[in-house]
Amino acid sequence: MPHGLQAQTSWLRTSDRVRLYAVEAGSGSTGVVLAHESPGGLCGWIPALPTFTAHGIRALAFDFRGFPPSASPPNRTSGHFAPDLQAAVDALRADGARKVFVVGASFGGAAALDAAPNLHDVAAS
Repeated sequence: MPHGLQAQTSWLRTSDRVRLYAVEAGSGSTGVVLAHESPGGLCGWIPALPTFTAHGIRALAFDFRGFPPSASPPNRTSGHFAPDLQAAVDALRADGARKVFVVGASFGGAAALDAAPNLHDVAAS
């Protein structure tokens, strides 16, 4: 973690019971889900966390299913990542975020766009 960054790791559980590894930093009523690129994982977002937290934004980065240490079910097509994104949104909402945005890099962006019509309680993706 970047020097001085206060962050917590956790496990999220999707609606289809898949365990996802996550890291959350910051506080505030606005949150952002950070969806990673492929190949890659949540670590690609770590350098950006201080920027979000410095602006009062709660940030949650997670590893999609099939990207260790998250669980790896047999399907890995982008159409099956909506539960992963929803679990991250739900975690931020449960931790106090009233408005949640979804941001994706490359693969994560494609997954977010694909899932957007089915995501609940999201301000924008």
